[in-house]
Amino acid sequence: SQRRQQPKLDALRLQLENALDAVDATLRITPTDVGSDDNTGSTKEEQSASTPTPSGQATRTPIIALELGSGIGLTGLEVSTQMPTRLLQTELQTGLPILQDNIDLNRWRFLLGTDCVEAMRLDWGNESETREALEWIERQQSQTKQPSDDGAAVVLASTLPVLILASDCVYWPELHLPLEQVLMRLLSQCPPQSVCLLAGMRRWKSDNAFYQSLGKQTQTPTHRLQCTCLREHVYREGASHSADDTNGTNDDSVDASAGAKRQAKREIMRIYAIRWVGR
Repeated sequence: SQRRQQPKLDALRLQLENALDAVDATLRITPTDVGSDDNTGSTKEEQSASTPTPSGQATRTPIIALELGSGIGLTGLEVSTQMPTRLLQTELQTGLPILQDNIDLNRWRFLLGTDCVEAMRLDWGNESETREALEWIERQQSQTKQPSDDGAAVVLASTLPVLILASDCVYWPELHLPLEQVLMRLLSQCPPQSVCLLAGMRRWKSDNAFYQSLGKQTQTPTHRLQCTCLREHVYREGASHSADDTNGTNDDSVDASAGAKRQAKREIMRIYAIRWVGR
């Protein structure tokens, strides 16, 4: 029923809002700022220069982004409607038809035009498909223009940082290593300051193990993946509904409310920043 589905919808909406905030904040800070105590945001001038104008025209450099495990595409599509983004959404072959349908349905909403979002097959363990994704990134970098100080447009070569998105991708332990490997292959070939924002709900303790050990199996003598938790939100599913059900004033209703709160399912949503850094 709609009543039972509402907590899941609320949690998904919260995840999208947090992901958008994290994207915006991360693109305004340097790698050494991630996770630091003094990272409190941007100045008014920075905010003005980094947000779309009311008319929908982006006033900052377009974001070049790649999404891993896009599923139906919700996270990447939302980012593309809120920020000036050139996005490649990736998924296994079986998921591409519905992903492509959702891209087509939302083309009119993208800030950078109807052709700024594409879909491609990417199996995390397939090096050939990973190279194709990197070639797509290189094409976008060679075509992207950034406003210069004097107002003229200058073509950027291969220096524009890349944003990698991944939402709700850490669940099966057998996928942990392929995910780490594809992150290493992508980030190690992208310009400095490139970052992956990985968001998801914690399901099992093994999820924590993935983040804690991330980078150990793919490190090189000079570099490794670095994982930092940017944000955490604890969501108690059912708590709001139990409150709605306690309008009475008798002791039975109070006891029922307390029992419902104890039984409320706790979900933890976290957003991590993953970078390729020197050891």
